[in-house]
Amino acid sequence: MLPNDIYTIAGAAGGTAGFSGDGGAATSALLNNPGQVTWTGDLHIADTNNLDRHLDPHRGLVQK
Repeated sequence: MLPNDIYTIAGAAGGTAGFSGDGGAATSALLNNPGQVTWTGDLHIADTNNLDRHLDPHRGLVQK
């Protein structure tokens, strides 16, 4: 990764809203309307109607 570049680390490209991907690749997951994020060793994403989704950075998986 390089400074000033943008990378997708969670959420499928294309802007499709939804809820899917638990246990699968974070970059294939559908998020509904992600808002705030928090780092605790995992990346926690506040996602509208899906509560707290978290990304395990070591495995690249998203879970609820």
